[in-house]
Amino acid sequence: MDGLKGVKKILRNQRGYNMVELITVIVVVALVAALMIPGMVGMIDEARKQADVTTARSIYIAAQAQATQNMAAATPEAPYEIPTAKDLEKYLESDGLYAGITTLTIYDAGRDGTIDAISFKKDGNTIRLDAGDQVRINGKDQPLTTVEGHLNQ
Repeated sequence: MDGLKGVKKILRNQRGYNMVELITVIVVVALVAALMIPGMVGMIDEARKQADVTTARSIYIAAQAQATQNMAAATPEAPYEIPTAKDLEKYLESDGLYAGITTLTIYDAGRDGTIDAISFKKDGNTIRLDAGDQVRINGKDQPLTTVEGHLNQ
């Protein structure tokens, strides 16, 4: 019975947390959040940039496919025409890749059916993808991330 009395005494002496302990926990949680949030914002921004790079590649491939079709169908009476955003809708609209894009420019300097670059504006960013897979976002080179790149790291 003495053991039971000891347990009852311990239970009676249990109290809640005092104000200092609660404030300390809140301060620690706030500090951890303050340290983590900027890093998470940076990660979100990088993810958006990579999504824009993926969109640029999809648009480039669609533009090249349409340019190839236009070149094959060209005649002296109906010469080759550089694809337009309207021409690419059949390739891109079902995937929602045009969402947020305000301007799309397709470059074919030689008018030979080989797309040299594409450029578009989306969410305030200007993205340009050249034929050599060089990507520039707002004038700055953006490294391409590939599955192999992640596997080799």
